[in-house]
Order: sequence, then C-alpha cells, then structure tokens
Amino acid sequence: MALTHCFPGGVTLAFPDLVLERGEVVLLRGPSGAGKSTLLNLLAGVLAPRTVPGEFSAATCRARLRVGEIDLLNASARQRQALRPDRVGWVPQRPILQAGLTLLDNLLLPTLFSTVTLPDDLHARATHALDCLGLTQAMRQRGREASVGQAARINLARALLLRPPLLLADEPTAALDAENAERVAEAIAEHLSAGGGAVIATHDAAWAAVLERAAPGATRMIELSGGG
Repeated sequence: MALTHCFPGGVTLAFPDLVLERGEVVLLRGPSGAGKSTLLNLLAGVLAPRTVPGEFSAATCRARLRVGEIDLLNASARQRQALRPDRVGWVPQRPILQAGLTLLDNLLLPTLFSTVTLPDDLHARATHALDCLGLTQAMRQRGREASVGQAARINLARALLLRPPLLLADEPTAALDAENAERVAEAIAEHLSAGGGAVIATHDAAWAAVLERAAPGATRMIELSGGG
C-alpha cells in the first residue's frame, strides 16, 4: 500500500514507492503542493505520519516508511529525532543560523546533539566542507551577517559533516547563483561517491543537469502529483 499523509482538515497526499540505493540520488519534482517537502519531512523524522484525520495508528497502516533499520511508522518522537544528524543529513528549505555564532561554529553546532563518538578529524572535515562550498573566507563571519546564499550552503555543509548515509535536501540551490549551485552539486556528488544516498526536492531543471554531470548515472527522477 502506498504511503499517505493526511493533514488536519482532510487534505491527503499520496506518495509513490521509493527504495533508495547507496550512491543514488532521487530528485523529487512536481508543482507546489504536490508533497515534496512533506515527503522529505517524513523521511527526516521531522513530521509524524498521519494516514487519517486524528491520531496515526501504525497497526491499521500497511504502508512502510523506513530509514535504514528505523521504522518511522512505529518510532517515537525521540527515535525520529535521533536520526539527525548521524544517520540523516537534513537540509530544510529555510536555513536557520545562530546570529551570534560564526559560520564555522554554526556548521559545528549540530555535532553537540550527536549520539555517536565524533571523529578526530571533525575540524578538518569542517574546513574541507567550507572550502568546497566557497565559504573559507567567510568562516569567521557571524550568522547575522550571512547572506541567504551563504546560510543555504552552511545548511548543506552541516548536513554532510558527519557523513550520514542519507542526505535529504529541500530546494538546496533556490537561493544560489550558478557558480555556487555547481559547488553544491559537486559536494553532493562527493557524498554519493562515498556510498551515501540522497533525496532532493528541486524545481531547477538546469541544476538537475549539472548534478547529473557531476554524478553520472546516479540520478533518478520522481514526479509527485499530490492527492490521495
């Protein structure tokens, strides 16, 4: 049975079957309201699934929603939250930076919530991510001084910092120029080449082509139409 999600008021979205392989990226396309952000929120554990108006009951649902070994249809809020940032790198559409922290500190901030032992090369990874995304010169800049495009790139860098198996990104290049959008594609291609997978919502067909060139043969497209 296909996964569905019902919002208060009765609006229901239905999603096609999706199995993501290592080294693969799925691009979600479709009009506004088709469910791209909702599906990403469900996969990230940010949104609890509801199949009918009222409380969700996993016992009456034959759909499956799993990230690795975690069954999100039966997971508690704490279990869903624990997916991030170790197993799921989450890039929401609207990045949030702490105004008083530097961009480097904003990048490192989610590691405070990690449930695994942090790697010895954490700071080296952070500076590598900043360099790849064109942010080295801005790393000491405060969050309050960052442009929308810089915030978007920090958003991606911290999602990838702990090298989670799964990257979920909602319109990661919406605020970027062509040069920085290409940097994002290259960073995602590096994630894929290391065996990670990704599900990305995008309206940008030109950027999708850039990503395909950066990661040849790794891209698959799914069109969402919404409705249930």
